[in-house]
Amino acid sequence: MADGSERWRVDVGSDGLTSPSVADERVVVGAYDPDGEAGRVLAVDRADGSVVWETPLSTQPARAPAIVDGEVYVPTWTDVTVLDAGDGTVLRTLDVAAGSEPIAVADGTVYAVADDRLVAVNATTGARRWTAGESFVDTPPVVAANAVVVGADGAVVGLDPETGQRQWAYVVDERVGVRAHPAVVDGAVYVGPTNRRLYSLVEGGSAVPGGLAGQVGHAILSDTLLGTLAALAAASLVAGLLAGTVTLGLARLRGYSWAPPRVVASRVLRRPYADTGRLAAAAVHVVLAVVVPFVLGALFLGVSIAVPALGLPAVPLLGGGLVYVGALLVLTAAGGWALLTSRWLPAAASAADVELGRLRRQAAVVVGTYAVVTGLVYPLLLFLAMMLVFFR
Repeated sequence: MADGSERWRVDVGSDGLTSPSVADERVVVGAYDPDGEAGRVLAVDRADGSVVWETPLSTQPARAPAIVDGEVYVPTWTDVTVLDAGDGTVLRTLDVAAGSEPIAVADGTVYAVADDRLVAVNATTGARRWTAGESFVDTPPVVAANAVVVGADGAVVGLDPETGQRQWAYVVDERVGVRAHPAVVDGAVYVGPTNRRLYSLVEGGSAVPGGLAGQVGHAILSDTLLGTLAALAAASLVAGLLAGTVTLGLARLRGYSWAPPRVVASRVLRRPYADTGRLAAAAVHVVLAVVVPFVLGALFLGVSIAVPALGLPAVPLLGGGLVYVGALLVLTAAGGWALLTSRWLPAAASAADVELGRLRRQAAVVVGTYAVVTGLVYPLLLFLAMMLVFFR
């Protein structure tokens, strides 16, 4: 009723029921005793709940009946029993064990999941028309205008209704796959929720809507390598900007010489020291502050992939690798400072505004601060970014 009050109730005398199916003025449901082997199918009047007919079965109904063209198709654990929708008379049985998932019936064909494969059988004779090549079907079949749609092998797949050949496939998420029942409305296939998202596909396997940003986000979140690189980039950007700004601000507050960052900038930009200004030095300093952790993280990713691929024994460093990125940052910073103070600074000392020993001490403070800040912040941010990408 409009106010939610109860209209009628039917006691079918069974502890187990399938989901109901509704056609015209009747509700059809399968009933079974969980402790027995037999079952029944009942048709109930929608208006008053009276039982119109009841048909016993020699086996238990497993899923909701499908009602098509005046016939009721009841999937059981051993076959599909076809009844007359008018009086419940058993018309025939189809030799397909379709109890694992609900079935679909369209254009004289029954589509059912049997032994994790999608099969198509003639709705009249029961002769098998084809068995799909998909190795593992996760969802019930849904018949669209030009395809039979299922979740299989981790993707939404559209199969040719005549041959069972794959026409298109769309990978929603390679780690999660497709578990929910697809729905087809007005030429669009709706799938979800998968990984907390609802997807809309047009027939042909293209996601809509979302535009470029949605497609990029989907590609990142559904691919392990792209997702890892995105996490590396995000963590490197935040940690690098933070550490770079802190160290540059510290140097300016304490009145440090511009010579060390100008030397680095002149090397990176390949221009004379005298032609390298403070703005260029600051820009190069911040960019390198971001690039260094990203490169280290990418190297770690490469090693983590290469070691198993080459059949080499993994070491604990790879198992909990993110924890050690901070130590690598400290070592990288120390190596950079050693190179700067031993080779680059002496070459530009004549143009510096303070003596060489003081420049070295100032460079050590700046680079050391960067290493400590980044070494503490970057692994934590990288861990959080990984959690956000892979365990949303």
